[in-house]
Amino acid sequence: MIADKAVKLAVKMGAEQAEAYVTRSRRIRLIIEGNRIPVVERSSSNSLRVMSIIDKRVGLASVYGQLDRLVEKAVDESISLAKASERDPNFESLLSPMPPADVKEIFDDEIAEISSDKTINLGLEIVETANRSGADIVLCELSLSTSYRELVNSEGVCFSYDKTRAYINITLASRKGSSEMYLYRSSTFLDDLDVVNLVEYASRIAVDTSEPRRVEPFKGTVILGPDAVADIFQGIVYAVNADNVRRRRSRFTGMLNEKVASEKLTIVDDGTLSRGVGSAPYDGEGCTMKRKTVIENGVLKNYLYDSYTARLLRAELTGNASFRRPLPSIT
Repeated sequence: MIADKAVKLAVKMGAEQAEAYVTRSRRIRLIIEGNRIPVVERSSSNSLRVMSIIDKRVGLASVYGQLDRLVEKAVDESISLAKASERDPNFESLLSPMPPADVKEIFDDEIAEISSDKTINLGLEIVETANRSGADIVLCELSLSTSYRELVNSEGVCFSYDKTRAYINITLASRKGSSEMYLYRSSTFLDDLDVVNLVEYASRIAVDTSEPRRVEPFKGTVILGPDAVADIFQGIVYAVNADNVRRRRSRFTGMLNEKVASEKLTIVDDGTLSRGVGSAPYDGEGCTMKRKTVIENGVLKNYLYDSYTARLLRAELTGNASFRRPLPSIT
């Protein structure tokens, strides 16, 4: 394992603790403009990120390409950066081994094995659906990818797993007027993305909103679509991030077990959800992925922690360390 080799070399070169994270990904993507598919691309990438810790000083270095030839470079740079970094008195330790979460269906064979012809045919279906619905595609990107992730640290953490992902980015314009609709969706399985129905839905909204009507002010119930709800929830995502809490940038700082929202609101962050986009056996530093209630009936129950913020705030780990170290994130 490349990651294991990097960790052992870092310790040999003077690191007190070390962590290495390897990703190998393959992707096919296509771009649609109007009725044309001008770009169909297959690509692959490999990356290695090494973190070295010396006297509570942290150095991170990443390399890309033929990894077996770049291990020494990544380790050497991470050691140099650690020595040059400021000492962090709050840093304690990398994680020790934990059992994996019982997470199912995070790899889709259809995405992994999809041919170029089938991907192009899917693109043509997207074009046909938009045309049939009375909308033109301004720009669309469809991406299907597989990734292998491997993480090892000097404290005994060692795991790897494969995952798939599909996403679509599309902007459509109504032929009736100047109305446009933008939509983004992501999934672990291609079937769950259901791109044809998504494009039909987005086209319909673009067409239906081309002749807007003024609505008089009123007090009443409003039904919000998933995109509008996601925009609203971004503020909550920011507020429950433990790094923002510890820096007192969150409006929810010091409000655990207090009412922060309507009693009708319950939010769960589940890193073990079957077919979940962020689901995995482990988070980005080796903590077991978990299902946790963030807000229950309007009451704040949990912040989202990585190991660093959990230690600072004297809380239990929630399994929210991002692979883009060092900040926690939603799953």
